[in-house]
Amino acid sequence: AWRLRAKEFAPAFSHFGLSHIDMAPTRALQRKVSQLFRMRGWQLRPDAMQRLYELLNGEDDWESQLNVLLHEIEQLPGAKADRCVDKPMVERVFAASSAAAAAPPPDDPATPEHLLSPPTAKPAPPPASHFAVVRARVRRLSYFKPARSRAILAGADDGAPPSVELSRTGRLLGRKGKHILLGVLTAADSGAIALADEDGSVPLDLTGAHKTVGFFTASAVVLVEGEMDDSGVLHVLTLAQPPPPELSAATPAPAPSLGGGAAGPTLSDGGMTMVFSDVWLDDTKTLRRLEAVLRGYEAAGGAPDEASPPVAELFSFVFCGSFCSAPHAAQEGRSTTQLLFRRLAELLGRLPLLRHHSHFLFVPGPADASLGPQSLLHRPPLANVFTAELRGTLEHCHLLPNPARFQLGGQTAIVYREDVLTRTKLAALAPPNIAECDDVNRHLVETMLLQGHLCPVPLAQTASYAPSALLLDAAPDLLVVAGRKAQFNLQADAASGGAREGTVAFSPGSFGSSGKWMVYRAAERVAEASFLELPD
Repeated sequence: AWRLRAKEFAPAFSHFGLSHIDMAPTRALQRKVSQLFRMRGWQLRPDAMQRLYELLNGEDDWESQLNVLLHEIEQLPGAKADRCVDKPMVERVFAASSAAAAAPPPDDPATPEHLLSPPTAKPAPPPASHFAVVRARVRRLSYFKPARSRAILAGADDGAPPSVELSRTGRLLGRKGKHILLGVLTAADSGAIALADEDGSVPLDLTGAHKTVGFFTASAVVLVEGEMDDSGVLHVLTLAQPPPPELSAATPAPAPSLGGGAAGPTLSDGGMTMVFSDVWLDDTKTLRRLEAVLRGYEAAGGAPDEASPPVAELFSFVFCGSFCSAPHAAQEGRSTTQLLFRRLAELLGRLPLLRHHSHFLFVPGPADASLGPQSLLHRPPLANVFTAELRGTLEHCHLLPNPARFQLGGQTAIVYREDVLTRTKLAALAPPNIAECDDVNRHLVETMLLQGHLCPVPLAQTASYAPSALLLDAAPDLLVVAGRKAQFNLQADAASGGAREGTVAFSPGSFGSSGKWMVYRAAERVAEASFLELPD
């Protein structure tokens, strides 16, 4: 640990916007600035503190710039060896950021290199900002006014357990008995697990802890019930996801959205939405299968009588990538990708009812040609240069980002094409509680909704130029987790009492490898699995 002398560093903190804080005691000032580093498991050395003051002096958004700095530090080779931030490290990061900001754009914006280059943007914010959002949500719950945390952690709320308040890590020392805390899980390279909050962090012992439904990864916001021992370790009795927000007639649910993301199209809620993933346009068998499926909908899309519009107006098709079966083929050049979508345009051109009356939504996958590298968890829409013929063929063609949001009448649907289950399982600090729920897909969906994040893994394992696009401010009516894993279907369950109470969640499966897709009927709020296998 490092210490500051108030008379030397008081001017620095005033420039950081902390002049309103009482200058005594000195330890309070240390916590205020260093908590940004400790929440990510870093130790800030005094020479680094002085250099930060010199570089950020007079900046209004100093805290945002520190968040960016932390993200960049985690990307430095070998930076995680001792988890210490020193002056040379700070100077390296600032020099790299300044060079990137000063780099001129390409001369010709029409070149493929420009189309496939990531935009200049700030990296993702640290878990502290996400923690603040979840903390505010939890503190608004009546369970904690006064808190009835033991009942929530136990999964039953009959009013019998005594009321308790949420503790903080800074108030645990010397206090016996059980404590309930809200904080962020952190994991050191040595494997030690801790809980961090506004005050600091406390080591956790998860041996024998009861876990509620969900995955518990580093950077996850959790409720913890446990007892402190004399060595300063919190022995966890119960580890739980944060509870969902309370809804009432006086406080209706907010409109579900992706933070900072633009809303997609509004479609009819009286029809059917067909969702396909891994629509491999370079695979002959997949194209044959897709044409057979679409011809079936074309046959059913006619008008029932002369006075009625075509039924095809009620059809919506969501095509998720990756649109190429070869992992890197779509990145090889413009001509390859254009050829793939030309094939699809020719196929749809032979289906007049669908091409003129139905809606087609396209969501890029990890291997599709788009802005930025394939590791990005948020991807912009398919570039217009690749889809010109497709847009000329379809009357209603919507190129959406990944994740995508659109409306089905009064319902909000969110589609995310990413292998989230694989990422989450690899990032979990402990296996999920299979005894309480043996469905890993339910564990995943509950985690996504309760954490308010479409990919609840540590930020060091994510990359996004639009991190807010992965946040959920409320549970959507329909959540599609499209990946290469097996198809699953979780219907809305009003009796569950959990985060999934009003959400239909499913994975369509891989159409390219298995011929499976899902059909969602918005009026009935029911999803149905579909399958087609063609003879060889």
